[in-house]
Amino acid sequence: MVLEKSLLQSNILIITLFIIQLVVIGPIIEELIYRGMLFNLFFSSNKTLIKICLSSILFASSHGGNTIFGFLIYVFIGFSFAIVYAKTGKLQNSIAVHIITNAVATVSIFILN
Repeated sequence: MVLEKSLLQSNILIITLFIIQLVVIGPIIEELIYRGMLFNLFFSSNKTLIKICLSSILFASSHGGNTIFGFLIYVFIGFSFAIVYAKTGKLQNSIAVHIITNAVATVSIFILN
């Protein structure tokens, strides 16, 4: 909450750069790491459920939910991105879903404040 309030009081350049990082750059980097690398480098190709679960847990761990509920929300979100990647085999699809998710969250921050 403090971050959102201080961000909204910043100048337009800082807000714009923050939004670009949150909505575009972050999802691309995270999907390359959690779906691209973890799926293809560290787990065998026939262990899809393990890939989905582990990448989701690692994704959630890096997002630092303050409560078990917050952590589980990030697990669910990571699970959703992982399912998209596993079903389509295309990283750009999970990146697109991640971008949409972050865009909706970002818009909600501005609308609710």
